Amino acid sequence: MDARRESEPALVKNRSTVERKSERELVVTRSFNAPARLVFEAWTKAELFRQWWVPKSMGMSLLSCEMDVRVGGGYRLVFAHGDSQAAFFGTYKEVTPHSRLVWTNEESDEGSVTTVTFAEKRGKTLLVMHELYPSKEALDAAGTGAADAMGETFEQLDELLVTLGASAGQMVSKNTLCLWYDGTALDAAKFYAETFPDSAVGAVHRAPGDYPSGKQGDVLTVEFTVMGIPCLGLNGGPAFKHNEAFSFQVATDDQAETDRLWNAIVGNGGQESACGWCKDKWGLSWQITPRALTAAIVDPDRAAAKRAFEAMMEMGKIDIAAIEAARRG
Repeated sequence: MDARRESEPALVKNRSTVERKSERELVVTRSFNAPARLVFEAWTKAELFRQWWVPKSMGMSLLSCEMDVRVGGGYRLVFAHGDSQAAFFGTYKEVTPHSRLVWTNEESDEGSVTTVTFAEKRGKTLLVMHELYPSKEALDAAGTGAADAMGETFEQLDELLVTLGASAGQMVSKNTLCLWYDGTALDAAKFYAETFPDSAVGAVHRAPGDYPSGKQGDVLTVEFTVMGIPCLGLNGGPAFKHNEAFSFQVATDDQAETDRLWNAIVGNGGQESACGWCKDKWGLSWQITPRALTAAIVDPDRAAAKRAFEAMMEMGKIDIAAIEAARRG
C-alpha cells in the first residue's frame, strides 16, 4: 500500500505536496475540506478505500481489497494492469481512530513503514503521510514521476468525501434541517464549513427547470453538515426570512473558542444580540454558549445561579470570567 513517490519537493495540484525529507523519508501533505472522522473512514473501510485509491488514468483496477484495521490486523490489495497482477500487503502497527494509522509494506524486504496522521481544524483535515524506507536505495528504487498520480488519487478522495459529507447525516438520523435562503445557500454552507468543527459542504443540486425565484441551472439546494447536524440549504427566494424562533446553540469550551466563533459570525456581516445570541449575515440565529455559563445557571445553589443569570442578562457575547465571578458571589 505504498504511496506513489516523487524524489524532489513538488506542489501537486490542489493543496498537496510531495517531498523527500531525507535519504530514507518521503512525506506527502494534503488538506481536505472534510472532518477527520470522514477522511479516516475513507482510509480504513475497504468499500470506501477501493473507490479512490487507484488513479483512473493509470488503467489499473483493484481486483480485491481486504482490510482488517486493528493493531496486528492486516491488509491485502490485488491490482490488475492488462494481463498482469500485483499484490501489496502488510500489517497495521498503530490504529488511533480519526487521528493516526501506521502500517508496514511487506511485499518485499525493501518495503516502507507508512504513518498517516489526520489533524482536524475548523472542519478541515490536514493529512500527512510519512514513508520511512530501510535504505536510500530502497526509496530510490520506489520510482519517480508519480506526483501527478498522487494528485489524481487525492482528487478522487476529495470527490468521495463530498459524497460522504452529503450522506453523513443520513447515516445517523432520518431528520434533516431545511434552511431557507435567498439564493445564498452555497455561500452560507461554505462559511459554516470554514467556521465550525465537524462541518462540511456536501452535494450541490441545480434546478432542472425554472422556478419562482430562479432559472434552470441555478443552485437550488445544497447539502451540508454543521457540527455533525445534517442540513439542506434551499434557495427559495425572498418570501421567507429567518428569525429567533430557530437557532443553533453551540457549546464552547473556553473564552478563546467563544471569541473566535462570535467574531467569525458577527465579523462576516452578522449582528450582535443579547445573552450570547447573534445572527449571521443570512439572518440565521446562533447562541454561542460557554459550558461554564450552562453549568452556572443550573447550579444547585440557587443564589449562585441567580447571580450568574443576572450577569448573563447584561451581556452580548458571554464573558466567562465575569460569569464565574458572579457565580462565586
